[in-house]
Amino acid sequence: MEHLYYFLITLILIPVSQWLISIWIKAKIESSVKHDFNEKLEAIKHQLDKNLEDYKFEIERNKQSSKIAEFLSFWVEAKPDINSEDRQRLNQLSYEMSLWLPVEIYNELAKTLQNIPGSKTAKDILIGIRKIYHGSDDTLKAETIIHWEKKA
Repeated sequence: MEHLYYFLITLILIPVSQWLISIWIKAKIESSVKHDFNEKLEAIKHQLDKNLEDYKFEIERNKQSSKIAEFLSFWVEAKPDINSEDRQRLNQLSYEMSLWLPVEIYNELAKTLQNIPGSKTAKDILIGIRKIYHGSDDTLKAETIIHWEKKA
């Protein structure tokens, strides 16, 4: 009788143990997969955030580049007969550029605007800025930048 009792207990315990072990293994696998998935998802989110920041920086850089081009275009056309409205716009653009242009470029720009002998041309200033944005191996030359002269 005692053997029958142990047999019945064993008969019940083995399937219950198997069931518990299978639940535990399943939970372990699910947890491991979820952890790996979350790590990969975080890495993808981080990369997307970085890409978004790079894209925003590129857009902002393009806006700033446009301001430089606008400023130089205004300046070339405005001299020597500059009106008050154009002077205000030139001052605004000049002040904005002084906040973010590298000091070497801004100093060169200031020399050019003041017509200091030996200063760079507006096109040379643009090339210098291009080299900052596009790298020193940028091949555009100042003489290839198109400029329409003001008719007298």
